[in-house]
Amino acid sequence: MIRVKVRVESRTGASVETAAIANSGYGSVGPEAIVPLALAERLVPHHVLRDAGAREYTVAGGHVERFSAISEELKISVVTKDRVEGPIIADMVISGGEDEVIIGDKLIESLKIALERPASGLWRFYDEPLSKVRRSAEPERWI
Repeated sequence: MIRVKVRVESRTGASVETAAIANSGYGSVGPEAIVPLALAERLVPHHVLRDAGAREYTVAGGHVERFSAISEELKISVVTKDRVEGPIIADMVISGGEDEVIIGDKLIESLKIALERPASGLWRFYDEPLSKVRRSAEPERWI
């Protein structure tokens, strides 16, 4: 599994750096990130969360679940020791069942992330040489 360090900033200007799972199996229409409820509450005022719209997703196992979502709420950047890529404007999908940030296929590609060896946790930016692989970030859980 590959995790990258990201800076997540809301429209209010609240921001946090955390690890995000880069899940190429999470398909979306545009850039979006699943954000655990605990982190969403830190980034976005309560009244904004309360008024979030609902979206339905087909999840693993084929069943449909509803999530709260806020369009274009986030600016997300990948942060490494030698580079910052982004920010990319993304939708925030709020999940009470997840404890880690998850970025989907469109956001992965927009942030120039190339998943090289997922089981080994190795990745790079796609405009870097093949020899410059990076190691996965440590997990950060939001409970």
